[in-house]
Amino acid sequence: MGMSLSLLGRLGINGFILLMLVACANGNMMEQGACEALTVMSQSPVPSLIEKQYSEDDPKAERWLKERPCVQSYASGFPGGAEEITSANPEEVRKDLQYTLSLFDIPHSQLKRELSTTLEAENPSDFDVHWQRKLHIVEGWDRQLVELFGSSLYLKRLSEEGEFSAFDEEISRLKSKFDLKARPLAEWNDLEANTYFSRQALVNIIRVYELRVSTDRAAIESLDAEELYRRANELAAQYSADRVAIAHLSPIINGPEDALVELCKNGQGSE
Repeated sequence: MGMSLSLLGRLGINGFILLMLVACANGNMMEQGACEALTVMSQSPVPSLIEKQYSEDDPKAERWLKERPCVQSYASGFPGGAEEITSANPEEVRKDLQYTLSLFDIPHSQLKRELSTTLEAENPSDFDVHWQRKLHIVEGWDRQLVELFGSSLYLKRLSEEGEFSAFDEEISRLKSKFDLKARPLAEWNDLEANTYFSRQALVNIIRVYELRVSTDRAAIESLDAEELYRRANELAAQYSADRVAIAHLSPIINGPEDALVELCKNGQGSE
């Protein structure tokens, strides 16, 4: 660690981190660099995003509100709504996602006919619990955004329940359909603060869950000292490469940084 402190003094934190990441990417210092870089990085602030407020009559906001689900609208047909779906059995969340996506296969003309009857009822939900979802689809919900949103909820529950095999299956399924590379957002606006997430924000959220599950698995697997240290450095390098894109999400979801720092400590202690 003496080498790291002296480098930090000469290069400053940004230069030190860059040097460590380049070394890790080249395969040099892999056994020492990634965890040390993460330890330093975790003590530095995450670059802040541009926070923007949109008025309701802004054309972009109007389009996004039609295209994007939020937790309330997405869960409108789930028993108990948003409060229940975030803690429901993972299999129920998966089945609900499949059903929601199946609604997109119904012609809009048919959905409109169903809605015209449903909305005549005093309480439409007594007639059709999914009427709000159908209305959002007719008004412009983006199917891919809905799928990513629902999958992020499913992955959240799988990660919390430790259902790692099902988690891997869902990640593989998504990667066969979507580009899941984490990328920094240009801005963080009031719509996303209220869970109207953009496509990239949803991808970044999924990446957080993926890194968190990988860290949790490494922590509980029976790894020998050398393998634990290697795995800790590997995950630290992956997280460091994506940190700018995902670390600002920590107030919304439980990110992997603290658990990764702890894993690195355990790995270093077992050398």
